[in-house]
Amino acid sequence: MRAECRAAALARSFTVTQLSRWHVGEEVTDAARIVVSELVTNAVLHSGATGVTLRLDCTAEKIVIRVQDDGVWRKRPTANHHDPAGQLAESGRGLHLVHAHATDCGVQRTPAGSCAWACLPRPRSER
Repeated sequence: MRAECRAAALARSFTVTQLSRWHVGEEVTDAARIVVSELVTNAVLHSGATGVTLRLDCTAEKIVIRVQDDGVWRKRPTANHHDPAGQLAESGRGLHLVHAHATDCGVQRTPAGSCAWACLPRPRSER
């Protein structure tokens, strides 16, 4: 999809539809929606990408989310010295949300840009 403001909304919608087809439960689907939203938003806002690709893989044990972009990541601005904890910041908490939901996650460079990924566990009741 194009790296534009509505990309995160399109990615969330796709994620919910696909996980429903795979009979993934509501709790995991909600977590996946948050993670997808954060990873796509980061790619759109911080990579300078023109395109973003979302890939979802499902096994009995986990959901794997991959967001690939074709951009070059820009350095993040430094923290506000008046608000060192970032409590008043309007953004900057996305990766904390990803880490809160994922059992594993990371970012790797690719020949065409970068790929951010996260693994979400599936409860035993869904296996």
